[in-house]
Amino acid sequence: MVAIILCPVCGESNQCNCKNCEATEDIIGIDESGELYVCSFCEHKFHEQDSVDHEWELMITRFVNILSPSDCVNWMKMNTYDRKQFEDMRGVGDFAFKQVIFRHFGKRVELITPNDIKQIERGVKIKEILG
Repeated sequence: MVAIILCPVCGESNQCNCKNCEATEDIIGIDESGELYVCSFCEHKFHEQDSVDHEWELMITRFVNILSPSDCVNWMKMNTYDRKQFEDMRGVGDFAFKQVIFRHFGKRVELITPNDIKQIERGVKIKEILG
């Protein structure tokens, strides 16, 4: 099985979605040096890590679209049991919350104090009121 590679510029994949096609190598190929992938759609040359970084960014962006700053504040204030139920309700895990909290507030969850939560909550409420 061939690993899925996404072009970081145009987002095309090396796997075709049609049921009749067996294209895997030709959609995103390898350049003459054997070190870089080449997208046949936009001709961008990139390393495998660039594809991984692009996929990572897509995943976190999806989480950001699911979880609001208010969701994150509520999650931080909950105990472990309530957090798990809230995660299940939102369809994501604690990893998603931790990534989105960092994206929204610029701090790792492990470093956020109860005082920080109060300040963050105040800022979120002010933003919600002001629109």
